[in-house]
Amino acid sequence: MKRALMLTLVSVCSILAIALVVLSAAPGPAPKMDRVGFPEGYQSNFKVFYVFDRADNKQVRMIYANDRAASARPGELFPYGSILVMETYSTKKDSAGNVLKDANGRYTRDQLGGIFVMRKEMGFGADYGEQRNGEWEYVAFRPDKTYLAPPDRTNACATCHMEAGPGKDWVFRANLAFGGEAAAMAPELPPNELNVFNYQFLPDTTSIKVGATLTWVNTDVLLHTVTATDLSFNSGALRPKGSFSRKFDKAGTFEYFCAIHPAMRAKVEVKE
Repeated sequence: MKRALMLTLVSVCSILAIALVVLSAAPGPAPKMDRVGFPEGYQSNFKVFYVFDRADNKQVRMIYANDRAASARPGELFPYGSILVMETYSTKKDSAGNVLKDANGRYTRDQLGGIFVMRKEMGFGADYGEQRNGEWEYVAFRPDKTYLAPPDRTNACATCHMEAGPGKDWVFRANLAFGGEAAAMAPELPPNELNVFNYQFLPDTTSIKVGATLTWVNTDVLLHTVTATDLSFNSGALRPKGSFSRKFDKAGTFEYFCAIHPAMRAKVEVKE
């Protein structure tokens, strides 16, 4: 069985490698013209929509919204003319590699890595074909304002935002803007159910008795997996609100990770 799982994983990795080569050589359909543009002065003229500390890669994401986007309300579509900007930052760390936090317990920002912009206008998005996200188009810049991803290389952006879905107007984590700090808290689950939330397994260490069953619930807004390091179990891709259960019949320590976001790691300690 282990060998079969290993072969399956190798096959999946091979397929992903081939897909990456294909995407690199011939990216999917996307706009040829930049209709998004660099939003000059956004740090001063836009509102801070929300700030997100990404736990798996120790990154800070700072999202800004122009007045049109900031006027949206929970459950509503973003109005035409909406522009959202995401800055991605590395974080300051101590000598042991632990992220330094400010007085509010938030990650401290270090170097700006990229500026990702999405804009919604009537008729936008058609050039993405099957990956169209309503009427949004995307572009990404380096800190010096040169292209990190020019318009004809943004199919990957549209493909990613497909997971947010039409019910959220293709925008990830707007609930953090609408719901404040409460929305950043993992929901409470019954005993022996674990959260997969905000790029984390919560808790990251779980102790149970032999014969107990654990259930992981994806309470995040994007796909994750629950995959044993030794390949003894694998959930496959879990969509938001999806779940995966595993009964542990023998004692030991079982480490696992997310195959989509490999820095997400945790373990189960099973005792007699």
